[in-house]
Amino acid sequence: MGYVISFMNNKGGVAKTMSAFNVGILWSRIGKKVLFIDLDSQANLTGMLAAYDDRYSGKWESTIEDAFIIGPKLEKDRPLPILPSRYHGVDFVPADLKLANFDNDTSTVSLKVYLLKDLIEPIRNEYDYIIIDCPPALGSIIMNAMVASDGMVLVTTPDQPSLDGMHMVIGVYNEIISDARLNPYLKFIGCLVTRVENDTINKLYISLIEKEFEAYVIKPYIRKNTKLNQSSSMHRDIFTHDPDGKGAHDYRDAAKEILLRIEH
Repeated sequence: MGYVISFMNNKGGVAKTMSAFNVGILWSRIGKKVLFIDLDSQANLTGMLAAYDDRYSGKWESTIEDAFIIGPKLEKDRPLPILPSRYHGVDFVPADLKLANFDNDTSTVSLKVYLLKDLIEPIRNEYDYIIIDCPPALGSIIMNAMVASDGMVLVTTPDQPSLDGMHMVIGVYNEIISDARLNPYLKFIGCLVTRVENDTINKLYISLIEKEFEAYVIKPYIRKNTKLNQSSSMHRDIFTHDPDGKGAHDYRDAAKEILLRIEH
């Protein structure tokens, strides 16, 4: 049965999407079948997976928002709008700006938090890993992601706003696992620290993160470098863009470490 994992932080700009993308692509490179689900209305993950593919123009016949609203009413075995990507063994469910309306619509906030779980269940066995890229916000979408997931990775940069964002997500996580009706088995896999530099402020926050999260800190840290920024802006995975660089090295080892934590 496919393992569902969410990448989260309530703070934007922490390389959450880039991390989810590169981790998933690395897993596909070692023979795993991967499905990405984009839950962020900015749709950056969708852009990364649809880039350089003549089949896609950026306008989607159906997105994850449509599945949330219409999917449960359909008499279909596969209500998720799954599309193939340019990567072998990698599919994705696209998002667009409409998704922001779903989380802000008071008529949908009260919907049951099992929507995403119910949408995933029919196709779960078709993939080794289902990776959910979550928005930098707290709301019904995040609740759906946590209820649907087996594991959760928090992505952070070494600074106070990002740590505050992690603490907010952990607050929701504690609510989820403490309620037997939601997801008491949701595993906190760890926190992935990105954009790390060798300066005094970074070292201070790294020390704070290690003290608070201890064994939950995923190693190695993802060091800040120009090639990672280039690959993200060009919608390319780091293993293709700069295969021998430190960004590829860091994400390769981090992705393997996350796999080990999932399997043990």
